[in-house]
Order: sequence, then structure tokens, then C-alpha cells
Amino acid sequence: DGWSSNKNVVFSGTSLWIGLVFLVGILNSLIS
Repeated sequence: DGWSSNKNVVFSGTSLWIGLVFLVGILNSLIS
């Protein structure tokens, strides 16, 4: 149970970072 919820937190954290990197990349291409 504990491991399952821990994996959930890691997964949402990873997708959050991917979304951030994706957003920054789009902003960079728009600015330049």
C-alpha cells in the first residue's frame, strides 16, 4: 500500500517536470 502511493507521487512529479520542460521549450521557441 505504502509503495503504491509512493509510486503515484513519483509518477505525478515526473509528469509535472515533463510538462514544465515542455512549456519552457515552447516559450523559448516563441520568444526567439
